[in-house]
Amino acid sequence: MKQSYLTDHFVDTRLPESAQAIIASGSNQAVNAKGHLDELMTIHHHTNENAQHHYHDTHYHLLLGKQGYTEIIAGNLIHNFNAGSMFLLLPGQIPDYQNSSNGLQLTILSFHKKLLSSSLIKQAGILEIITPGERVTPFCELSADRLRVMRELFDKLEKELYGTRIFHEQMAYLTFIELMLQGYRVCTEPTVISHANNRAVQLTQQFLELADEHYLTKRTVQEYADELAVSAKYLSEVVKSETGLAPLHHIHQRLFNEARHWLISANLSIKEVADKLRFDTPSHFSRFFKQYTGHNPTSYQLIHAVAI
Repeated sequence: MKQSYLTDHFVDTRLPESAQAIIASGSNQAVNAKGHLDELMTIHHHTNENAQHHYHDTHYHLLLGKQGYTEIIAGNLIHNFNAGSMFLLLPGQIPDYQNSSNGLQLTILSFHKKLLSSSLIKQAGILEIITPGERVTPFCELSADRLRVMRELFDKLEKELYGTRIFHEQMAYLTFIELMLQGYRVCTEPTVISHANNRAVQLTQQFLELADEHYLTKRTVQEYADELAVSAKYLSEVVKSETGLAPLHHIHQRLFNEARHWLISANLSIKEVADKLRFDTPSHFSRFFKQYTGHNPTSYQLIHAVAI
């Protein structure tokens, strides 16, 4: 696999041509023929006074709340969006902002879907939760520490993207990948409980810990509800409210993460992986996996065998 000397552990030649030129180039002159990175990625600051933004059909839009409050309506979903909220709009989704407070400040990162072709982003499983087939548009509330991390990355990306220093476009693309991976991390890792009397937070944390431990043997929400001595309906409502995702999604995500690990990290057959994950049959495992990724396990192995 041919790799750039600048980022020989991060980027390979299967990136979009414009990104290949940006990353592999030792000077910015080489990108002129392919198109600059700021044609594939922009950062916009949304306020009450500056609310105009173009939501292109080919772009994702990552919104980060910095100050104030608004209601965002996207499709059939309504999100209460404030400082610390992070929300990903899929290509073609156009948000409507309602009941915005004074001093509202959002930062919007718009990026072409081709930029998600980095092998690191693919192997992290990010594409599986932000594809148009998902029922729930990715949304999360960040703690103060996690918000600070994301704000610093947004600021760093903006400085590099619109900067003039040597290698600024190369650094911008690497920062974009870091932001995607960090965003996935802060929105999927369980938040440390800071208020012992918050029943909803406690219950959600307990569920996530149980799902992480028992995903091989417990596959239904009812089983976890029984373990936690609550109804399945109540558990579903609480977990969805706290994380933005249904409990079954968390169970399947944990199972899928393990499946992906065994498929691309070990020389195992599909049957062996299905047995490890305690599926009744390899075909049952294949249906589960294809529903999640759009690929059957065999083709997924082949794709990532090339990427590794």
